[in-house]
Amino acid sequence: MKRAQECTDSDLVKYNVISSRIRLARNVVGLPFPKCGSVDLPQYKDIVKGAVFASKDLFNADTIYMSELTKAQKTALVERHIISLPLANNNRNGALILDRTGSISIMLNEEDHIREQCVTDGFSLKEAYSRLSEYDDNLSSVLEIAYDDELGFLTACPTNLGTGMRASCMIFLPGLKRVRAIDDTFDRFKKTYGLTIRGVFGEGSDSFCDMYQLSNEKTLGLSEEQIIENVRNAVLDLCYCERVAMERLVLQDSTKLFDDIMRSYAILSGGAYSLSALELTELIVNVKMGLILEILPNNNIDVRKLDKLSELVSPSAYEVKYPGRTEEQQSVLRAQNVRKVFEGEIC
Repeated sequence: MKRAQECTDSDLVKYNVISSRIRLARNVVGLPFPKCGSVDLPQYKDIVKGAVFASKDLFNADTIYMSELTKAQKTALVERHIISLPLANNNRNGALILDRTGSISIMLNEEDHIREQCVTDGFSLKEAYSRLSEYDDNLSSVLEIAYDDELGFLTACPTNLGTGMRASCMIFLPGLKRVRAIDDTFDRFKKTYGLTIRGVFGEGSDSFCDMYQLSNEKTLGLSEEQIIENVRNAVLDLCYCERVAMERLVLQDSTKLFDDIMRSYAILSGGAYSLSALELTELIVNVKMGLILEILPNNNIDVRKLDKLSELVSPSAYEVKYPGRTEEQQSVLRAQNVRKVFEGEIC
């Protein structure tokens, strides 16, 4: 493994930045915010119609109504970061416009009338913003978006005033967690960069597969480009700290660390007939650590496939993908999907 000082920016983020996300909060002039009052049916239909029309010629989309989804389907969408929990709970008029590639999702009548988001693989904030800004321009030409010359975009939550933008990255931080430096590091980053660092599923949630969500806290008084640059610099700095933590981890107990990694690799590469959700989570973390440390016999493992595989860990995801299976049957299918990933097949 390269030492932190030897790493390029690309080296630092290669295995540690899982995905990048840009989210924009928008509201329609003259209508109450969804959490402040009910949007009646004609107005609700106009929001959906306008939001769908804005996607024309940009991406192929499906319109999904929360009232038509099962609990398992909603949970799976939340776990994949396609929708939020508040939207999942809005059966009255909550809806989703989903790009069929899964990268762009438009949430309707969540906290704001419209929440646009684009999620891209790896460290690609600028790419995500570029894709979403095209949709946002279309949306503004179709619907009258609430905007003030001094305050910027008007949003349900005052912390989103201004650009209405949240730029975030999902980051894998096993080293900092294991050397017990993660809380102190997060406190320092919040003060230095003015960031919010949360668990995988947002405010109040825990980490999952040692992943955390880092995003800007300030949206007022900054341009979109300034927000992205600030988050970008913070991510690079945090990944540097993670690399230093991994070096410390190797020095503390390399034998146990390497043994855990190699055992996990053996199991994931075909040594299991059945895998529980919890066990698979632990194995994925260990194998990804092995990729970072460059100690695995096959370093051609596609880390993006491992990241996608983690989306299929939960029972909810398997209930949607394989309806009616028992927990035991899900565990067998989980192991089969893992073998497919390691054999180069798409899961």
